[in-house]
Amino acid sequence: MPRRPAFSAREAALQLVFRVTEQGAYASLAMNEILRTGKLENRERALATELAYCTVKAWQTLDWALGLFLKRPLAKLPPWIRCLLRLGAAQLLYMPRIPARAAIYETVELAKKYGHRGTVSLVNGVLRSLARTEGNLPYPDARTEPVDYLALRYYHPHWLVRQWLQQFGYEETEALCQINNEPPPVVVRVNTLKTTKEVLTERLQAEGATVTPASYAPEGLILKGLGTVETSSSFQEGLFYVQDEGSQLVSHALRPEPGATVIDASAAPGGKATHLAQLMADRGTILAGDIYPHRLELIKVNCRRLGVRSVQTVLLDARELGCRYPETADYLLIDAPCSGLGVLRRRADARWR
Repeated sequence: MPRRPAFSAREAALQLVFRVTEQGAYASLAMNEILRTGKLENRERALATELAYCTVKAWQTLDWALGLFLKRPLAKLPPWIRCLLRLGAAQLLYMPRIPARAAIYETVELAKKYGHRGTVSLVNGVLRSLARTEGNLPYPDARTEPVDYLALRYYHPHWLVRQWLQQFGYEETEALCQINNEPPPVVVRVNTLKTTKEVLTERLQAEGATVTPASYAPEGLILKGLGTVETSSSFQEGLFYVQDEGSQLVSHALRPEPGATVIDASAAPGGKATHLAQLMADRGTILAGDIYPHRLELIKVNCRRLGVRSVQTVLLDARELGCRYPETADYLLIDAPCSGLGVLRRRADARWR
């Protein structure tokens, strides 16, 4: 079925679930594309994101739960119907503020668009059966099968749960799984090249957000209630950048002087590079490198929005730094590839990659 614009929050969420679980797309990139081409208001965009990310996070547990009520394997169903069942089940199991009848009705309506009479009946029947459990599913016994229990109960990969149990024990592993499933805060970095923390706070409050200072990052603010960040006028004017506190603290640890030369060897999408420019009063040179040309474009887009001029993008394999830039930099920042386990809470699909 060809891609088409989404006309509702649930249809946008369905398209994201399909792109991630059936085609292997990255959730954040696919969601941006779907929302950009869709026909949704701000509130609908926020709901679409919540629905989609909840479904993707719980993907494996949802498949297990749905299998309890299917007469044939889920893998034998048409891909769009699999994704519809996942989306409906996520609302029934993990989104209690959405009434079960509404979740089922809306999912069945989408099944009419993406399936046929037989699959519509199947979606309706399976979701009604799941709703009757009220979330009381036959999980494995936590005492005798702790890996299976924690992996299904908190939708984490079995291999990761097994590793954490060996390292940390049961209680700490369960706590880790629980915190990874909580919604992450929206943290932004004030762009002090254009505004101040106080002025931006007032602007964001006028846009409907609740704003509190971040705990550790000097330029950090925590936002609630802003809706889709990218549609905020403050965002579009380049007054802030969405960036976790931990990421913001890296630039402060480096503390580059204005006028210095800095190499950011793994720079895309530009969060740290633009922050370094900000701390240097946009004076000096920051060589922002990445191995992929399309990711360099992300840096350029963010620099234009934020009004940063001192960043120069370079197509760069960090293994060649010594040859290409001998004795060039006053400061070097390398955000080396890692497991990504520290961002499971924020990146819906990271746990399954």
